[in-house]
Amino acid sequence: DFDPSNSVIYEEHRLCMSMSRQHFVVSRPSGPYVRSLLFFAINDAYPRCPYNVSFISENFELLKVLDLESINMGSSFTDGIDLLVQLSYLAVGGDIDSIPSSLANLRNLETLLVKGLKGKVVLPDSIWHMTRLRHVHVTNHAAFTLKNMTGSYYQLSNLVSLSMPTLSYGEHAEIITRRLPNLRDLSCIFSKSRGFSTDCYQFPRLEDLTRLESLKVVYRGKTTNTGEFNFPSSLKKLSLSNFFFRQDHISAIGRLANLEVLKLLSSSFEDAIWEMGEGEFPELKF
Repeated sequence: DFDPSNSVIYEEHRLCMSMSRQHFVVSRPSGPYVRSLLFFAINDAYPRCPYNVSFISENFELLKVLDLESINMGSSFTDGIDLLVQLSYLAVGGDIDSIPSSLANLRNLETLLVKGLKGKVVLPDSIWHMTRLRHVHVTNHAAFTLKNMTGSYYQLSNLVSLSMPTLSYGEHAEIITRRLPNLRDLSCIFSKSRGFSTDCYQFPRLEDLTRLESLKVVYRGKTTNTGEFNFPSSLKKLSLSNFFFRQDHISAIGRLANLEVLKLLSSSFEDAIWEMGEGEFPELKF
């Protein structure tokens, strides 16, 4: 058993640790003055084994930066991390399928990185109250519940980058995009909307994202016919994967006056030849 008297106390303000996950957890390091803690795991026998990291909030109370992405903290997202109210940067990983509403206690948080080892991670409605957020990135993909958003109009005006939410055509996507007025970089997954024909799915409307410059979209499902494309004219980079393209889709993309980079990956096309209209793709470089 671990003897707490053997725990190493660090006096530094910035701490970067590289060791096995088990050693890190069993040793229970502490640092009363540490403001930045980065942990990088070296190879060990059980990299997916969940660990209890609740000692972090007790031993590092003044943290502003915390990176635990390389350790599986199990299905309990918080484990006391929601008590570290000075955090501005948080990266975590684990068998996480949802994030509790207590995340909003981190009112100073600007960057949130979540590595969900089980796949989908559900974000709480309380995230819309975290007005200082600038970057939210979830692996493999994120979902919004939007249960309590009726009649409310919270915005994340400072959010500039977001990945990888799942969006679908209709009110669900519009509720989200209306609340992200200054988003510049979006990577997302599109899924087929319920209630639409099996031979055609509708592309979510993204015109409200008037400051969006980079968009990466992956369609998950059987590649089928696609409805009308709706992109903001501000786009400079566009990546589309697993889509079926008609000539009108290519024309819609070609009308994006600021587009510089275009990637069409793992996709199929209705026609063997693209018929480009006059004035299309005026700024395209790659």
